Amino acid sequence: MHRQSGLSLVSLMVGLTLSLLSVAAMMAMYKITVGISVSARQAAELTAQIDTALLVAQKKLQAAGYGLTSPAYGTNLFVLQDAALDGGALTGSAVSIGTVGNATVWEWEDDSTQCDLLLAPSDGVGLLYASVACSAATDWATLDWGTPVTLVDDFGNDNPDVAIEQSIAFTAQEEETCRPFGLTDPGVSGERLALVITVSDTLTPEHALEQKQKVRTCLLNF
Repeated sequence: MHRQSGLSLVSLMVGLTLSLLSVAAMMAMYKITVGISVSARQAAELTAQIDTALLVAQKKLQAAGYGLTSPAYGTNLFVLQDAALDGGALTGSAVSIGTVGNATVWEWEDDSTQCDLLLAPSDGVGLLYASVACSAATDWATLDWGTPVTLVDDFGNDNPDVAIEQSIAFTAQEEETCRPFGLTDPGVSGERLALVITVSDTLTPEHALEQKQKVRTCLLNF
């Protein structure tokens, strides 16, 4: 009786199945790696954009209260909670010193009175800036803020499983020692109002990347 040698059909099918499973696992690993790489790149771009936006925001905030007589929080500067822009109309609720909000409005005067706005939309993504002529910052809810300038984009994500969560918040604080950046003269330091911008961004899932930074701007005119 002749004995058969070689691979049986069952052996071939088992080998083929194992090969397909290995290829599928490698493709899944590649997809995850590429997705995380894309999100990490987006996080790096977002961080760079935020750093630039914070420099712009600090420069704009230095003008708060300029040209005004005895500027004060609650009159010439506000932090707003639940703030939103709809067709140029700003809504929200003014909060007290020390309370966190998602927008800040301030007033300054040169040849005419100007009101400025920094807004982090309520979904926590992006940072907007607007500046309009006004009579007083107390009119913030009735002003037409027009189309704001985007300082930080609403970043999309190519991978639905890995996303960037971002939060930008504002807080006004009274500080005993507050000195504007770059000034060393003791005469300009002391108890003043400061505006703190807190930025948090997290790469999910599993918090693969988590960053948080605070920028404190000493308001020289308050």
